[in-house]
Amino acid sequence: VSHHDYWGQPKRDGTRMVVFALRTVRDGEIDPQVFYQMRSRNLHVAPHQEMHQCLLRYATLHGSCILDGEQWWEDVLGGEHRTAAQAQTANEDAGQPEARPRWRYSIFAALYSEAAGDLTALSASERIYCGEEIGQRLVAMSPNFEVVPTARTRAEKAEMVLKQQTEGREGDVWYKASAPHIGGKTNGSREPIVRTKYTVELSVVVLNLTRTDKARPFGAIEVGVYHGEAIKPIGSVGTGFTQAQMVEIARRHQTAKTTGQSLAIAITSRRFTEGWQVWHASFDGFSDRSPQACTFAQLTGAQLTGKKE
Repeated sequence: VSHHDYWGQPKRDGTRMVVFALRTVRDGEIDPQVFYQMRSRNLHVAPHQEMHQCLLRYATLHGSCILDGEQWWEDVLGGEHRTAAQAQTANEDAGQPEARPRWRYSIFAALYSEAAGDLTALSASERIYCGEEIGQRLVAMSPNFEVVPTARTRAEKAEMVLKQQTEGREGDVWYKASAPHIGGKTNGSREPIVRTKYTVELSVVVLNLTRTDKARPFGAIEVGVYHGEAIKPIGSVGTGFTQAQMVEIARRHQTAKTTGQSLAIAITSRRFTEGWQVWHASFDGFSDRSPQACTFAQLTGAQLTGKKE
């Protein structure tokens, strides 16, 4: 946040997509074309016909451009989802099954524009500025497009991080403003791109230890939380423990079963799925909370902590 060389953007929980909107001419007439490339470099069909038509119109009116962004689906509560089916499930859970998921495309930066040409060798700041200019025109065509806000000053960065955490978003992406474009995805732990993800820390009850054919006590820990008088399963934890910790977990779990008590452990989850299942959870240790204090309310009111991964 305090590093003046880096600019921040909020991460969107969708699918990274590069859009090619090309102003081609065929037989003396403008014949625009649009292509969609995923991180795998494979071309895909348009996520939504309205999006496709807006991009065709942009290429016709303003010329060719290549955009780097994230395609996602929004539910009625503003939640971000990778697929329309996931967003529809969230709508149903919110009591609005008739509401249709809303397609979104969030623009991080431009890689090419008719006016500026190839931007990949230029600085991230120039790509972001160009992406904002193109994005504003697209937003005027459809509000489903989004110019991702960029935090440049220390105050803007602090405000962005607080907003992301408060809204339960996935995290942030930090770009070295002077760096050229890097294709693909870095590991997110070194310059010129650093990714921050927010995690949820909570206490849960051990329900079961899954079997494994490997030389270790178990495969994963199936966990749950109290929801009223019943225990609601919320997924499994398969990482974060050493071999010695696994032996101790297995011993305590067996003792708990023998005595009819529950075993509580502390875990960290990157977030939750639409069905309130933990996502990429890891073991933190044994919890000092009672099993009855491991409630579903932890999930819905969990505090996010900015933990860089």
